[in-house]
Formats: sequence, structure tokens, C-alpha cells
Amino acid sequence: MGSGTTIKYEQIPTAVNNMNDISRKMGEDIKAAYDKVRQMQSTTWYGKRYNDFTTYFNSYIDDPFVKILNYLVTEIPEFLKTWHINVSNFESVSPMNVSVETVPTIEPVSPAATTGMFIDSDGVTEDETEVINRLDAVVATIQDYINCVDILDWRGPTANQFDTTMKASKTNLANTIESIKATFRKELENARADRIALESSGGGL
Repeated sequence: MGSGTTIKYEQIPTAVNNMNDISRKMGEDIKAAYDKVRQMQSTTWYGKRYNDFTTYFNSYIDDPFVKILNYLVTEIPEFLKTWHINVSNFESVSPMNVSVETVPTIEPVSPAATTGMFIDSDGVTEDETEVINRLDAVVATIQDYINCVDILDWRGPTANQFDTTMKASKTNLANTIESIKATFRKELENARADRIALESSGGGL
């Protein structure tokens, strides 16, 4: 237990269970965004611009995505679990179950194996919307997690460190996702323009 730290330890099991639900949803949304982009190469979009985007998208898997998930899914629940057990032992009462989950695996998207270029203008718009919605949900989930921690009335050096880390992580994640969304939209817009130019030249697809 950290020096000068206070926390509503009896609320820890409920809080951690809620935090697990929230961070699990975040992991699912991140994974779903990558899975949808991976699926696109066999249904609605492939070519150089697709491959360029996937290289860019993959560069963010370890940081910030896996990094923030490690913090939310493992480090914070592990700290709270240890705190709960220590206080329970001090009070000579049986600790309640506090579960700590594992970070989901996010697989990088491989470049499209098919040569040439293809974009299904109608289908790709639906895929674009789904990817954007998944990414937007990730940012919203961080605030849900912070709200969940607030019920613990956590105070002291460790709480201050959590607050500082979460503010920085939230800003970094939001900025990263805005950059990903902008690049995604730009590459799709350019791919659509490529198709129009190719069709106008009589080259077809």
C-alpha cells in the first residue's frame, strides 16, 4: 500500500469488475477496427493506397493501443487487487474476489496480396463508417473507465500518478485516433479518385 494513500477498499471488487467490462469493450473495439480493415482487402478495397494505410495503422498497435490496454487491463486492476488483499488481511476479514484479465491480442494487418487496385465505392463507405465508429468508441471508453475509478474516492500519490497517466493517455489516444481517421479517409478519397481517373481514361479496373 502506498504511503498516504486512501481508498474505499470495500468498493474495489465492484469497481474492478466494472473496469474489466469497460477495458474489455475497448479491446474489442480496437480489435474490430483492425479486423474490419483486414477484411476490406478481400471485399471492398485493395491496392497501394490500402497497403500504405495498413502500414501506418499497424504502427500504432504497440503504442498507444497495447500500451494503454496493458495499463487499464492489467496494471491498475493488479494494484487495486493487491491493495484490497492487504487491507483485508490487516482487518482480518476474507478478501472478496478481484479478477485481473489479460490484454487481447491485436494482429497487424498484412498487405493485400492481390495486385492492381480495386475499390467498391458503395461497400467501402459502409466499412469506413464501421471502422470510424469503432475508433471513436475507444476514446469514449477511457472516460467511462475514469468515471468507474472515481467511485473509489482514491487519494494520495498513487491516485495522483493514475490521474496524470490517464490524462496523458487520453490525450495521446484521442490525437492518435484522429490522425488514423484522417489518414484513413484521405487514402480512401484518393483511391476513389484513382478509380474515377482510371475509368475516365478507359482503363477500367
